[in-house]
Amino acid sequence: MELLKGRIGIVGLGSSNYELLKYLLEIEGYSPSKIFVSENRALDENKRNFLEKNNIEYEENLHSRKLFDCDSFAISPGISPNSSIGRRIRESGKFFATEQEIALNILKKRNRGVLVGVTGTNGKSTTVTMLEHILRKKHDAVFAGGNLGIPLTTSLNKRIDFYAIEISSFQLSWFRKREPYLHVSALLNIEEDHLDYHLSFEEYIWSKMILPEITEGYSIVRKEIIEKKTRLLSNAALSKVIEFSQGGGTFFDLENGNLRFHKMELPFNGFPLKETHNRENASIAIALAYLIGINPLDSLQSLWDYKALEYRMTVVGTINDVMFINDSKATNAHAVVSALKNFDPSRVVLILGGLEKKESYNELLGKLFSLKRIIIMGSSMKSLRRKLEEYRIPFINVSNMEEAVNRAYGEITRGDVVLFSPGGSSYDIYDNYKHRGDDFTEKVRYLKDRAENND
Repeated sequence: MELLKGRIGIVGLGSSNYELLKYLLEIEGYSPSKIFVSENRALDENKRNFLEKNNIEYEENLHSRKLFDCDSFAISPGISPNSSIGRRIRESGKFFATEQEIALNILKKRNRGVLVGVTGTNGKSTTVTMLEHILRKKHDAVFAGGNLGIPLTTSLNKRIDFYAIEISSFQLSWFRKREPYLHVSALLNIEEDHLDYHLSFEEYIWSKMILPEITEGYSIVRKEIIEKKTRLLSNAALSKVIEFSQGGGTFFDLENGNLRFHKMELPFNGFPLKETHNRENASIAIALAYLIGINPLDSLQSLWDYKALEYRMTVVGTINDVMFINDSKATNAHAVVSALKNFDPSRVVLILGGLEKKESYNELLGKLFSLKRIIIMGSSMKSLRRKLEEYRIPFINVSNMEEAVNRAYGEITRGDVVLFSPGGSSYDIYDNYKHRGDDFTEKVRYLKDRAENND
């Protein structure tokens, strides 16, 4: 492999670098003696066994000087370029890249398959899986993954015709080159997020704006982003931007519940997914499919049997005509705002919780005034609690999920909605957002069993 030369330092052994490591050994035939793994946390038993079985030198719970004896680096995107280890790697003068950029480089050299990239603060996973759903109705060799959970490297030993790739700001921040890796792409939205990783909101925006720069063909970008951040795009990238909006005035837009392509209008009447943000995600997926040759009418028809992803506005139970909705994937304030747009706020009991990301919460605070009740779980979200107290918005503190669900049940009347849309990352209490969402679902089911037994 041209990119990774000499002794390779694998910096962090998360899922993406673990798949890259296996690819290097099994497909590229790298010698284990040419690889050094450095993980600043404890390795799980399976990964430790894999390294020892393959005679790969490794260290855990630190990044030592030995790492910098390596000649090139495959770096986990979870390591910020602004961290001490990130800065040292960037300033080393040696090659570095994430698993995703390495895989894209390999695919570019093969010059086979259509690559579609999607980024944005919210909606990436849904849009990617919607596009995958459309593509699979017409093609067999389809890959959907990236930041979605399946590393792109896993596709390299397969014959793939279409790639739907989710790309995060973490991954984009580490891109060294502005080469046209993708054929078309979409930048869905940009709101405050991951300010615990990026130095500022402006830097976060900059990372997202890299996507059009690494796209050969058209990039779909929300109109408001172009209006405010045109200066962050090169003239070449800007010339290939197609603007999207809600309300008209762009080549394609979502207006009055219908998707409009120039002079073609696609009605969403009866579309199974009622949520505003899901219809917007569907519109982007249909537009991306159109750019790679699929008729919009066919795409819309394909999405009628699309199943929404778990942990994203999923109804997990109804008790006494009250819906309990699991939106555990809402890990920032903007995602909570999007969720709240689908309900009468006076009928919503909202459960928040999780680690904060240095967000301002300005938009969210404007929505919280109108809610029936706010419950905050755990000991995190200190900044939001202070702001709620400052604005005299009442809230209830609880310590765990069981207490949160039970307290929410005590606040409801028929026709209300209990919305678990936490607005923070899960790592204060849970392993990930799925673990957190499963706990919510479990507690709702326990509550439902008790309620039915008492009837």
